[in-house]
Amino acid sequence: MSQHATGTKDKDYNLISVLYHALSGAHSCIQFQEDAKRENDDQVVKFMAEAQEQYRALAEKAKQLLGTRL
Repeated sequence: MSQHATGTKDKDYNLISVLYHALSGAHSCIQFQEDAKRENDDQVVKFMAEAQEQYRALAEKAKQLLGTRL
C-alpha cells in the first residue's frame, strides 16, 4: 500500500499490520490450545503455547518500535 492510499508512511502501516496480526495469532492460539486439550493432545497444547509466546514477543517488539516512531 502506498502512503497516498492510506495517508501513513508504509513503514508505520507495516509495523501496525504486524502488530495486529501477531496479536490475532496469539489470540487464535488460545482457541487452538483449548481444542487440543479437549482432544488430550499434549504435544499440540505445548506447541500452541510456544506459538502464542512467539506471537506475543513479536507484538511487543512491534509496539516498542512503533512507540519510537509515532
